[in-house]
Amino acid sequence: MIIAINLLDAQIIRDPTLLNVSLGYGPNYGGVGIKTVIGYGNSGFLIGVGYTGIDLAYAIGGQYSIGPWYINGGYAPYGGGYDRVTSSARSLYGANLMSGVNLRFGKKRKLFVDLGIGYSWGGTVTGLDFRPKAFMWGFGIGYRLFDIRNNWS
Repeated sequence: MIIAINLLDAQIIRDPTLLNVSLGYGPNYGGVGIKTVIGYGNSGFLIGVGYTGIDLAYAIGGQYSIGPWYINGGYAPYGGGYDRVTSSARSLYGANLMSGVNLRFGKKRKLFVDLGIGYSWGGTVTGLDFRPKAFMWGFGIGYRLFDIRNNWS
């Protein structure tokens, strides 16, 4: 499988940007928020900051892209629950694995639409004896920055 991925990767021209910023909804966005991938070719460190409807939230992880397709994993919010100990609602965090596509458009192809589906698990709600799991989805619209072919613009 690694050999097949390496052969496929060698045949696809990698995106020459170092930073992607998008606005959207989903676990990678921390709910409704901003997702950033820092690294060459839309692969690297993933950070998301947003609002879940309960509180401010974050997502952190990594992403690997082959052409427009990506897979990422990390720690992110994927729901909410009522904490019986503190008598308050809070975001539910857990492991998150998503796969999707960035559909590029525009004259310079720096704009993109981010569409993804995935699965989240492992979160706990204090005072309750269950570990919810969920199929997730996400979408956003973004822009690619710092093209290394074009003087970092």
